[in-house]
Amino acid sequence: MKIAVIVPSLHDVAPVQVAMAVATQLVQKGHTVTIYYFKASSAKRDIKEVTFHKVNFFGRIDWNAYDI
Repeated sequence: MKIAVIVPSLHDVAPVQVAMAVATQLVQKGHTVTIYYFKASSAKRDIKEVTFHKVNFFGRIDWNAYDI
């Protein structure tokens, strides 16, 4: 499955940590995960096989490319 996850930022706070943990587990199960975020931070996120994309409120996401 191709899964998109949207988080407000990549700051190291609890909701983002949960999203990253879920993404890691999904990748281990064989799914493709893309994380979209609005605000960048100095925290580096190095999760193998997870794609990160910065978006803004006026940008478009191709929802047809994802199952969830």
